[in-house]
Order: sequence, then C-alpha cells, then structure tokens
Amino acid sequence: FLAQQLPEVRSRLDVAENKLNAFRQDKDSVDLPLEAKAVLDSMVNIDAQLNELTFKEAEISKLYTKVHPAYRTLLEKRQALEDEKAKLNGRVTAMPKTQQEIVRLTRDVESGQQVYMQLLNKEQELKITEASTVGDVRIVDPAITQPGVLKPKKVLIILGAIILGLMLSIVGVLLRSLFNRGIESPQVLEEHGISVYASIPLSEWQKARDSVKTIKGIKRYKQSQLLAVGNPTDLAIEAIR
Repeated sequence: FLAQQLPEVRSRLDVAENKLNAFRQDKDSVDLPLEAKAVLDSMVNIDAQLNELTFKEAEISKLYTKVHPAYRTLLEKRQALEDEKAKLNGRVTAMPKTQQEIVRLTRDVESGQQVYMQLLNKEQELKITEASTVGDVRIVDPAITQPGVLKPKKVLIILGAIILGLMLSIVGVLLRSLFNRGIESPQVLEEHGISVYASIPLSEWQKARDSVKTIKGIKRYKQSQLLAVGNPTDLAIEAIR
C-alpha cells in the first residue's frame, strides 16, 4: 500500500511546488506578513496531525470498534483538529486575495512534504519490522511424515487394561485385609477387658466333609451334614456342651 501511495504523493507534491513557483514568479516573489505566516504554520501543523491520525485509525480499526474508548478518543481529537482548521480557514478568507493564494499554495507544498515524509518513515519502519521478524525465524528440524497410517493398538490396550485391573484389585484386597483384620484370637478380647467364656475350635471333620472333589475335571460337592448328627463326639460339639 505504501509503495503505491509514495509515487502519487510525490507527483502531487511536484505539481504543488511548480504552481507555487509559477505564482511567485508571476507576482514577483510575494512575501507573507508575520500574521499570515503564523496562520500558515498552524494549518500545516494541523494537516500533519490529521494525517498521523489517519495512520493510527487504520491500525486501531483492526482491534476495536468505534464505540471503544480508545477509538472514541481518536475521533474526538480529529474533530477538535477539524474545528481548529475551520477557524484558520476563516482567517485566511479574511486576507487579501494575493495572500490567500500564496497561503493556499504554500500550504499545499508544505503539507505535501509532511505527508511524503510520514509515508517514507512508515515504509522504513515496516521494512525494519519485516527484517527483524524474518531474522528470528529458522527451521530447527524438517517435518517428517510417517509412511503408514497411525492407529491405536487394541490388543496392547486391552492387555494393559486387564493387567492394571488385576493390580488394582490385589492392592484393594491387601488394603482391606490390612485395615479390617477382625478378631483373630481370644487374647485380643481379653486385652480390651472382655471376658471369654468359651472357645469353639474349627471342626476338621466338618471341613473334610464339605471339601470339593474333582472327578474327570468336574467339581463334585459332598452333601453337607449337621456336625452334631454326623460326629457328635467332635471337639467343637464338646466345646458347645
């Protein structure tokens, strides 16, 4: 964009300079009084500020809407400059015709010079920014593509899930048995001041009676029988008596 604008601005500036030189030659090098020169300087300064605001608005419009405080501040500043510019134009209109023309032509030249210099500065800033940005970028490693299609390995995932489930189950059982051991001997009750009136042993006869036998790969369970009927002389029955 700036590269396109610079030749156009330079061309308009050349035309303005030629018109000013032709007018001075025609009017025999007209000089401005101090008051007119002060008005001219103020107008050129306002034109430069308005042009700078145009650049800022182009940047800020990419970030905010016109209702944003930053954007509204910019618009208010532009309006204030436009109002001041209108007052200065009124003062120029009150001048003699020759002074009006010399002020207008001189303003076109000086404002054109300001705009041209601002565009040159912006172009240099962009070139420096681009150079510094490109200089910081380098390829660390080239991109490598896999020859085949990557897909999840279902067998490994299932085996891993099974192993993890078994490990968690074992840990859970161990923790449960560790924190909930129950009463393992009469001494535990006596240590807590609880009297033990009898101790009934486990019947080995009943244990053997209820054991499981495997015949040709098939589990066979013996028919259970009451201990008092099947073996009335067992130690467990005697302890109950």
